[in-house]
Amino acid sequence: MWVCARVWVRINSTTKPACASVYNTTGLKLPINPNGSTILNYPFGIFIDANDVVYVSDMNNDRVLTWTQGASAGTAIIQSKQPQGVYVDSSGHVYVVSKDNSKYISKYSPGINQTATLIGPITNSTGSSSYAIFGDLAGNLYASDYDRGIVNRFNLTGGNYAGATIVAGIYGSMGAGPNQLGQTDCIYVDSSNVVYISDTTNSRIQKWVPPYTAGVSITATGSLQHAEAIVVDPCNGNIYVADRYNNRLQVFPPGNLTGTTVIPNTTLSSPVGVALDSKANLYVTDTVNNCVFRFNRLCRDRPDVTQEIRQVPAIHLS
Repeated sequence: MWVCARVWVRINSTTKPACASVYNTTGLKLPINPNGSTILNYPFGIFIDANDVVYVSDMNNDRVLTWTQGASAGTAIIQSKQPQGVYVDSSGHVYVVSKDNSKYISKYSPGINQTATLIGPITNSTGSSSYAIFGDLAGNLYASDYDRGIVNRFNLTGGNYAGATIVAGIYGSMGAGPNQLGQTDCIYVDSSNVVYISDTTNSRIQKWVPPYTAGVSITATGSLQHAEAIVVDPCNGNIYVADRYNNRLQVFPPGNLTGTTVIPNTTLSSPVGVALDSKANLYVTDTVNNCVFRFNRLCRDRPDVTQEIRQVPAIHLS
């Protein structure tokens, strides 16, 4: 079994077969809304865990939902004012960043309506806000600072919830240089702790490799309009990006700076979040159609592998 999360992927496999990014572009709308509740209203961040359980931040309904494969409805597990980014660790703890309190990350224990523990502040700057979070296998949590053009890392081992370290961008110096970032929307971290960042100001996706001295553009300037969520296919390295203002999902094979459309604008309208499940099916949050689409992969040449998933929740409300 192999896999991919708001928004990413962890897999233990030495086999990486080639497989074209071919999907059924019609899309299936998931029945993720809980029974008897209001319909989705601006579904934003999305994350899929190792059991293919789907987590979605239903922003304008002030809740985080889960949906189990094959279920007829979802479940509301968290009440949070305008949640956006969502991430789940291997122990089932749920991390949320909200538009209403975007300087802090809220950590919830497994279960329904648990009390939050606050992590942060992400920065001490007035007006600073975060919309994207992500984790790595070492127990670190990464958070974008949209207004400062940086990405911070928190070491959560031992309950240490303060003392962020900047891993990308320069505090107080936003720009288009290789060691700079503009407004940072979405982030994704792979198994080598490489950080992928959607730099919306400069219309590019930046790749920062440890020790994080500078980034490299992996998309051509102008090929995206307000890129949101990023997720990487662990088998072939394909990078999927929610191209929000072009109303489509793009795929960038390794070394391809222009990319191709995998899900067209005839299906999507203002996509924000993207994730992959263990069968490499794509999940996309659509903020205009107020739904979560699943696009089934038509290619099935993947090996059975052990995985751990983390998805990038897409993260900026325009």
